[in-house]
Amino acid sequence: MNKIGEAERFLKLDFDVAVLDSELNGQSVRPIGQALFDRDIPFVFTIGVEEGAAAPRGFDAPVVRKPYTVEQIAAAICRARDHA
Repeated sequence: MNKIGEAERFLKLDFDVAVLDSELNGQSVRPIGQALFDRDIPFVFTIGVEEGAAAPRGFDAPVVRKPYTVEQIAAAICRARDHA
């Protein structure tokens, strides 16, 4: 199963917030972000260090650039939940 398919399986679970890599093996996570948005589940995007790396557009989600710390992810999760 590809990474997007694995991520879609998680959409069946009950959770409060998600952290998404902006790409999974070169595939956009935009459909996953849209599904989370549609369910009113806040989420955070992580993006790579390479030049030009960006999160999918159209979402008001915090973005954290790699390499990141646990503290940066925790702060981004708090921001995402505050906006929900």
